[in-house]
Amino acid sequence: MARLFGAYARGDLVAPETLAAATAQRIEGVDEVLDVPARWAAGFLLNTDGLYGPSPEAFGHSGWGGSFVLVDPDRRLALAYAMNRMGTDLVGDPRDVALIAAAYEGLSR
Repeated sequence: MARLFGAYARGDLVAPETLAAATAQRIEGVDEVLDVPARWAAGFLLNTDGLYGPSPEAFGHSGWGGSFVLVDPDRRLALAYAMNRMGTDLVGDPRDVALIAAAYEGLSR
């Protein structure tokens, strides 16, 4: 997943205007499954409340139990995580939060 989404981050997979259209907000409100405020694009969850780190341009998709993939086109970053033990949090799994924070901290060095 990170390799595929990395192509989005580098601008190699689709034209910039196609990515802009795919990541344009289409729905906003409380997600009925996650029960948190969310903003959705065309199949991508847009960064809301820092879910995918500090960049407002970041987007991705989160899975049940803690898995996720994120793209930050500004920093040309893609990150994917699939665990071998399911978590209980649909959003804000402590493993996700720590991994995303460490990735951004590494970028700032």
